[in-house]
Amino acid sequence: MASKGETAVLQRYIKSKGPKAYICRTIWKKNANPISWIITNKLSYNDPGDFTNRCIASSSKKFSCNITPCTGGRFVTETLPYVMNLLSYLRNTYNVDFDEIGCDFTKGLDDKWYFLNLRGFVLSNSITKV
Repeated sequence: MASKGETAVLQRYIKSKGPKAYICRTIWKKNANPISWIITNKLSYNDPGDFTNRCIASSSKKFSCNITPCTGGRFVTETLPYVMNLLSYLRNTYNVDFDEIGCDFTKGLDDKWYFLNLRGFVLSNSITKV
């Protein structure tokens, strides 16, 4: 736990809508069409085994998920407004512009999209990818 004066972040677990855990990774590029990558756990929530292996979608464990690109459709159209909102906020608040940004989302059981994290970005007029 953080001591007094330190910053701490707490994130709750959001169970994805549907039979399997998934992440929608939406990538926006300044001069290109947006794309989403759907990262889906191969195990369903009801499969036997370790809870963690069934309830997260992670590409870090080899062969544990399916990764599907979506160049259009509901994943892109439903998450892109959140990405654009974030870009607008960062531009207006911190005076920074981006050439590319990638964000992770999941749709919860309540049928709402949840922003999980910002996976990476490229600043405008920058040669460094972060």
